[in-house]
Amino acid sequence: MLESRSSFMTANLAIEKALTEPVTISKARTDEEHNEQARVIRNGLAVVLFATLESFARSRIGDVLNRLSTSSIPFDDLPQDLRTACVFKASRAIAYQAGLRRRRGEDYVAFVQKQCATIGSTATAGYCLCPLSLLWETPNLGPEDLKQALRVFGVKDGWGQIDELAQRIGVTSLSHREAFARAAARRHEAAHSADAQTEWAHLNDFVCQARGIAVGLDALLSVALRYLIRRDARMLSGQREIVASDVQMRFLDGSSDGYWRERDEATGHVLRKLKDRDALHAECMARRTSRDRLILVRDARSFPLAWYTPFAD
Repeated sequence: MLESRSSFMTANLAIEKALTEPVTISKARTDEEHNEQARVIRNGLAVVLFATLESFARSRIGDVLNRLSTSSIPFDDLPQDLRTACVFKASRAIAYQAGLRRRRGEDYVAFVQKQCATIGSTATAGYCLCPLSLLWETPNLGPEDLKQALRVFGVKDGWGQIDELAQRIGVTSLSHREAFARAAARRHEAAHSADAQTEWAHLNDFVCQARGIAVGLDALLSVALRYLIRRDARMLSGQREIVASDVQMRFLDGSSDGYWRERDEATGHVLRKLKDRDALHAECMARRTSRDRLILVRDARSFPLAWYTPFAD
């Protein structure tokens, strides 16, 4: 699994486990000492939980930009919105990030020189797209930031597509956009207010919702990357719209009987079952019919544990 995905899931699973610990759960009002400890810990978890999703979104877009840098597609052939992001948005992000480094006493000049060199390279055949081109202009992300980033890659209704994909993979929420916005507000309050009161139930809900957002975002980006790498004319001209139905899936589902089952989303049929998850995953990835599919590993609750996009990794 890609490092960006692995880092996100490692942290997300750790937070999920932490929320089962008694120290995070309030007791009767009379147990004031325990409840204060639980409140402080939950506030910290609210910050980390949201930060891991922010970091994943930025890192995964960086993966995509890095892959495009090695694609041999001429920069001028890339979609206009993407070219604009990799020059104009990148320059604004560099200025913002340089300011942070300057205030911290770091070598911001070398940072600016290195990042500006990536912008300059877009005038050459062997360009390197700036990894700060999207989502690095502000300290914290809001739902509109993710929507606009996806739009650069041809996804015009980002949150609507994420909702549809999340439902298909088994993560339910009335609106993942609203879940993200509420989690961002909790993170801000927990980080800046000593009196913040983060509810355990809200954290518990967002642990899974964050996975739905991460998988949905990644799946849409990966489909866009597939079309770009294959030099799809409509994608390069900015005329192709990426939608949730472009994502085909295979599930590797765990169960209480100890078996893992490879299941095709379209038919629901079980193609293979094994007790060794890694062996089943290897078999699934080797199938030609899996080449363009999102391979999603889920636990017995149908919650995502890992995912792979063999056409883009």
